Amino acid sequence: MTSLDREELVPLKECLDELLDFIRELQIEEIPYFYRCLENMKYNLETCFLVRYEGWEQMELILMRDWSAANHAQIGISGFDFSADSAAEKAELDCRFIELIANIEGFLRK
Repeated sequence: MTSLDREELVPLKECLDELLDFIRELQIEEIPYFYRCLENMKYNLETCFLVRYEGWEQMELILMRDWSAANHAQIGISGFDFSADSAAEKAELDCRFIELIANIEGFLRK
C-alpha cells in the first residue's frame, strides 16, 4: 500500500459505507464476524478526519490490520454466504458483493 493522503481516504470510507449498508440490507440473522472489522476501519477513518490526524502511515497499518482480520480464511469475507429467493437474485447479490469488496481492495492494494 502506498502512502495515501486524507483526500484519497474519503472514497475508501464511502466504499466501506456501501459494503456495510449492503450487508445490513441482506437482513441476515447474524452479523458476520468480518462486519466488525469493516466497521472498525470506517470508525478509525472517521475519527482521524474529525481530529485532523496526520499520522497516515500509522493509519495505513491499522487499516491493513483490520482488512487482514476481515479476510480471515475461515470466518472472513471469503467464507461469507447468504441466501436469496432465486438463483438469479443470488447471482446478482454475489456480483454486487464482489464489486464492493474489489472497490475496497483497489484502495488497499495500490
